[in-house]
Order: sequence, then C-alpha cells, then structure tokens
Amino acid sequence: MLAGLLTTSLAFASSVTATFAWFNLDAQQKDQILNFGVTEPVEGILEMGYYDVDGNAVFPTEEDPFVFDEAGLKKAFGPAGYDPSKPLDPVTGLSSVIEDGKPLLTSSYRSGLDPKTFLYEDGSRPEEIGTYYQFEFAFRCNLDCWVYLAPNSHVSPGDNTGKFDGETGLELDESKLNEAVHSLRVRFTGEENGKALDYVTVPTVLPSKEGQNLERAKGKAINDVYYGGVASLTADSGYYDAKDGEEVVYGQLNDTKLFSGYGDGIPYVGGDFLHAGHAKDVHVVDVDAMKSNGMIAKENAVPFSSIILEDGVGQSSNYLVSLKANKSERLVVTVYLEGWDPYCTNDIGQAAMSLDLVFTGLVH
Repeated sequence: MLAGLLTTSLAFASSVTATFAWFNLDAQQKDQILNFGVTEPVEGILEMGYYDVDGNAVFPTEEDPFVFDEAGLKKAFGPAGYDPSKPLDPVTGLSSVIEDGKPLLTSSYRSGLDPKTFLYEDGSRPEEIGTYYQFEFAFRCNLDCWVYLAPNSHVSPGDNTGKFDGETGLELDESKLNEAVHSLRVRFTGEENGKALDYVTVPTVLPSKEGQNLERAKGKAINDVYYGGVASLTADSGYYDAKDGEEVVYGQLNDTKLFSGYGDGIPYVGGDFLHAGHAKDVHVVDVDAMKSNGMIAKENAVPFSSIILEDGVGQSSNYLVSLKANKSERLVVTVYLEGWDPYCTNDIGQAAMSLDLVFTGLVH
C-alpha cells in the first residue's frame, strides 16, 4: 500500500548552460554549470551522491558536504572523463545500447557508417562519437521509496542575444537559437531486479522571458521524430546523399525503399544536412510513405510528464529508481542533443539553454 506522501525532495536544480559549437569548435561561451541542492527532510531522508571510478557510492557527510556545482561535478566525475569545457555535439539514440548499465550513444552523422545503424560495417562504433554528458548518481533513502522527477523540472533557453557566426560574422537569429531546447534529450537509466529502467525523455519547455513562442511546430511533435530519413551528411553539395542512382535512406529498417520520382538537379541553397535538393536523375525517396509504413526507425521518447510525480496524486507515472531502505542504487543521467530531431540543424549552433532537474520520492 502506498504511504501517499512525498519524502525529502532532492533538488537537482541544475543549470546546464551549454554552448553548441559543433561547426565552430572555438566556443564563444563555455560556462556549463550544474548546481545541486537538497531541501530539508520531511519524513524520510532522500540523499543523492555519486559513484566513483571504482564503483563506490559516495554521499555527502558533515566533514565533506559537497554540492554538485561546477567544481563538485569536476571533482566527482572528472576522473571518469567529464570535461565541462567541451560543447555538446549532436548524437543519436539510434543503435545505442546499454553496456554496464550505461547507454552508449552513436554519432548522428558521419561518413563511412552503415546508414541503418550508424555503426561501421563490422558492427563496431566510432572512437569519437561526440560530446554528451553522462553522470552516475547514487540515491539512498532511509525508507523504501520510488524516485521520480518533480513537477518543476524543465528546460529553458539561455541568453541567445548578440551571438554571431564565427565564419561570416553575421548575427545569429535569436529565435532560432532559442529553438535548440527542442533537440535536448535527458535519458534516465536505472535497474530493478536485473531489468533496465530506461527512459528517453523530452524536457518540458518553459520560456526564459516573456513573449517567447516555444511550441513545437506542426509535423515536428515528439512523436514525429524519426531516427533517419534522407540527408546530406557526406558532403556539402546541396543535394541529399545518393548511391547507385538512388537516394540513401539513413535509419531504414530493411533494404526496401519507396520512391516518388527522379531528381530535378536543383540544389538547396542555404540548407543543412536535413534540408537539401534532389540530384538530377537520381531516384527520389518518398520519405513520408516510408515513415508511415514503419520502414524508418522512430524515436521512442516520452515527455517529462510521464516520469513526474504530481503533488498529492500518488503513483500515477513511471518511477526512475526503486529504493530499498538504506541501500544505494544507481541512476545514470545522460544529457544530449538528438541529431535527428528536426530542430537539430545548423540554425541552433552556439545556442545556450538551462536544464533544471528536481528529484523527489514517494514512500511505499
């Protein structure tokens, strides 16, 4: 029976301010900070710490009351490779696997990879996939409880005013930079009774100032995101990639393609890898038909609301971690840009955003 009360809310009030400079590696802004704090206990005591490189759970003590600010993150996760000076790169959940309880993501676009999987033909992964954040947090409670996100968890645009393209010197469109929030993903991976609890989530988007329109456009909803399609990944030619007289379909689930005609040879000017033209006399892929027929892999992402514990509602959503009293459990939090989200284009390069994650528990 549920006790029906919220235990200690652990405020993982993390401000992740990231500069996405994947086309211009000389990032203009590199302050990427996560601040964590713990509220006062109510009934139970819910603690959050981290797992060190030896696999030991480390929790704050009176002698070492660490907080996960920038210095705390570097101290806790630096030995495992965390480097806050690196900007995020677009990666993808396509072909990702869980190994040793942690998701391994895949490069979202790179030549020489199998279009179906983004792996090399022998099934191996590229050594350099791209930068994404991954933290192994430890949770512990003095009572049996489930851990969820709290309702105030969200992502917001950062300060995207007055930013300029590093090559052209032209000012970047603030409204486009603000849309970078739509491509952010937060993946929560835990384990219960030997089975993975794994959720790819799309954060709730809140404006950072009055007047921001941050609704996803029609046709770009969460359930419209696919791990693939036609793209211009191998060369900046203005045309979608083609091979043997046919456009390449990235992420397709088998070798069958559906076509709609032949290319007109008109390049797309000012496009990006998701927007290009059709090369002359090349068989044009009917991407919409392939998607509707289940022939291209689809992202299985859920909104934050599916893992949020609403005040006074009880167990109405999916929990992230199940805790036995006084026993620590691991929750891996992976923060990344989904390279196949339709908002993950050149237009959001150098964008900044802040991510607030607040954890809470329900005694049972």
